[in-house]
Amino acid sequence: MSVAERYHAEIGLRPAKYELPRRFASLKNFLKADVHRGHPSDNFHRSPIGERFKAEIKPNLSEDLASRAEQVFTGVLALRNYRVSLGEDGLQVPDADTIQKWVQQLIRPEEFPMFVPPAFSGWVERLTDQPIPHIAQANQFIAERITGHLKKRGLKKVKGVDLGAGTGATMIAVSESLHEQGIEVDLKGVDLTPKLAKIARARTGKEVDVANALDWLEKQEDGSLDFITMVYAIHHLHYSEQLKLQQLALKKLKKYGIFAIADPTGRSKFNLQNLDINEPEAVMACFRPDVDEVIESLERFHVVTKNETPGKMLVNSFGVESDMNGDVLDQGTLGYALLAVKV
Repeated sequence: MSVAERYHAEIGLRPAKYELPRRFASLKNFLKADVHRGHPSDNFHRSPIGERFKAEIKPNLSEDLASRAEQVFTGVLALRNYRVSLGEDGLQVPDADTIQKWVQQLIRPEEFPMFVPPAFSGWVERLTDQPIPHIAQANQFIAERITGHLKKRGLKKVKGVDLGAGTGATMIAVSESLHEQGIEVDLKGVDLTPKLAKIARARTGKEVDVANALDWLEKQEDGSLDFITMVYAIHHLHYSEQLKLQQLALKKLKKYGIFAIADPTGRSKFNLQNLDINEPEAVMACFRPDVDEVIESLERFHVVTKNETPGKMLVNSFGVESDMNGDVLDQGTLGYALLAVKV
């Protein structure tokens, strides 16, 4: 069973008891529907997430964006309450798709990064004290695969960057794996959240820039990096921006360079629990649950660079190691990790 087939099989085993009316695909229609106990806006303002939104998120946004974002968060809470009124235990798998549609309706592509610093400022402990198991697994997989590829090429000194570095877990995993094999690494990190970047610097002893990943990558020389990692972070970009980043990564990598991505499907019980509490990190996101589509989006690019490093990306998705299909890690509905090599 392929990675995508396993994901779809797991989703098929978790149907919702009640199907939402089609008109609820519009957030405006849902909030106006006669299915709510109390007014959705009043319920939101009295809720813990409403208080958090007012204190932590709203001050970082323009008045217009804050108004639109509040509608999305209000809708998520109202949808959860509606599911509970139907006798279900909170948000269901199909609701993740509905919420994604609402987000696309109200939030513009360039606005997604604005939610990252306020959303992640409260994640410091979650990302450092007790590592989240499936993210730690993805980090280890990526570190081992990157090391294996670079070692086969006989490289002794390499250069890379970790985009969306968080508190530095991916940087640590990759650095340690490379050093164990005697490979010297010049590794930098990039993160939009100053609080997380500060911790990453302290944990890794390396440079971590506070910047937008696309902006940072654009400034790098074509064909200058041996590897680029982005672990559980790319979903904070709009779908169109994700494709831009993939194409940029291809331009900035050397021949046989590696672009490693790990990301959630957005449909796991873990993610639904975050949606249940209206966690901004889970709400303001653009998930791509089908890993086959992600691989296809990586492999269709062909670029010409400024310094003789044109190429395309290929992903080895064949293997026999249970949940490891070559350079693709299968985490079921939790997510996936993959390595694309520039050839």
